[in-house]
Amino acid sequence: LWRRTSDWLARRRYLMLTFDDGPYGHGVDERILSVLAAHHAHAVFFEVCAHINDATQDVPKKILATGNLLGNHTYNHRHLPKLDAAGLRDEIVGCNSRLASITGVRPSLFRPPWGQLSTAASQVIRGAGMRVVLWDANSGDTWNKSPQKIIQISLYEASLGGHILLMHSRPTTAEALDALLTDLQKRGFQFGLPSRGERHGQE
Repeated sequence: LWRRTSDWLARRRYLMLTFDDGPYGHGVDERILSVLAAHHAHAVFFEVCAHINDATQDVPKKILATGNLLGNHTYNHRHLPKLDAAGLRDEIVGCNSRLASITGVRPSLFRPPWGQLSTAASQVIRGAGMRVVLWDANSGDTWNKSPQKIIQISLYEASLGGHILLMHSRPTTAEALDALLTDLQKRGFQFGLPSRGERHGQE
């Protein structure tokens, strides 16, 4: 109660920043990390393991080294409700194992593609020791190519009371991010993370 009262008096609001579909490569991921650091902000990066290659294999380690959290966004970004048990394990557990082999950290956070799950998928996620993180604010950066539009939509969504902002590891988002975080901080937003529950080691 005291924390809520104190936050209300100080007009503090909290927002979790999240980035899906990385690593992108071509310096985009590093630019996002640099902007976050400049604002003393951290985020959760939900990575697609198929996007990890020789050029991007260091990105997951850089995410963790800069104090951000690494999340699982499946191996190939497939629609989970359509998959059988073997396919679900490949997409969910397979990506966790790949990230653990690269970083030594097994992610505990999972975001399903398009936010869609099935009962079978939920069972595999729980069995892998992960919890699902969806979103309640959308930056619109998948359909807007204008950095200014991304900023406007993100600010509007956050103003409606959203607590978890969906963004993507893309060049236009990276371009918009500095101005977006500046505006959010001027409006009293602070950027929080879930409790850190990663499991170290491999299966």
